[in-house]
Amino acid sequence: LPWLVASTVPCIIHLQALAETDRHGNILSVQENRLTLLFSHLLVGLSMLFLNTLKLIPMPVLYGVFLFMGLASLPKIQFWQRLLLFIKQPGVWPS
Repeated sequence: LPWLVASTVPCIIHLQALAETDRHGNILSVQENRLTLLFSHLLVGLSMLFLNTLKLIPMPVLYGVFLFMGLASLPKIQFWQRLLLFIKQPGVWPS
């Protein structure tokens, strides 16, 4: 992805969702699918048509939705999993 694309983390999580893994978590294959990313970016672009309606949604509601989306995807991100290893005992580290 280019450096200016702000959807890097959702793209990584989307790729992990399309990956077939074995029981140890190793990726066997990835089903390529470009339509979901195309449709998601089209919907973001179409949301510009509804800016007046979107202004009616209170900001705390939007903050809550984005906070939930971020926290729900956090355990699946490998960088976060590695950061958690700093506070775990070495005996429980994965081999």
